[in-house]
Amino acid sequence: MRLVEPDEGRRRAQLHRWNTALDTDDRKIDRIARWVAERTTEPGVDTAAIDPHFTYLSKNQNRMRYATLRAKALPCGSGATEGACKSVVTMRAKGSGQRWHEDGVTAVLTLRSVYLSERLPTMWPHIAADYAADVQAAA
Repeated sequence: MRLVEPDEGRRRAQLHRWNTALDTDDRKIDRIARWVAERTTEPGVDTAAIDPHFTYLSKNQNRMRYATLRAKALPCGSGATEGACKSVVTMRAKGSGQRWHEDGVTAVLTLRSVYLSERLPTMWPHIAADYAADVQAAA
């Protein structure tokens, strides 16, 4: 918006309208992309600066249908993923003085993510099968 709308008041108002509409109308992202495309043809607009933003919109429009995501109670942002990375990876594998080999950290983080997602009881028989040994009592 800064590239095509110099007036901060109008820019803020437009962004507010877009944010509100994106939450309720899946087609709004298509109209926003068209709006951005139209701005690239206006005189005085820095097309080279706006092009990466337009490319991003074009490639990600189908991921920006927030009304449908919200209706299905699916996350719309990266907060859940970032939180999972922090709790699964950072807290376990990046402690002071810890050093890991790739195989070891992969195994630990896989087991931790299965445990934290409450899938360990379901997964344990599959995991344990690889580490079970036939032990016979000595006479």
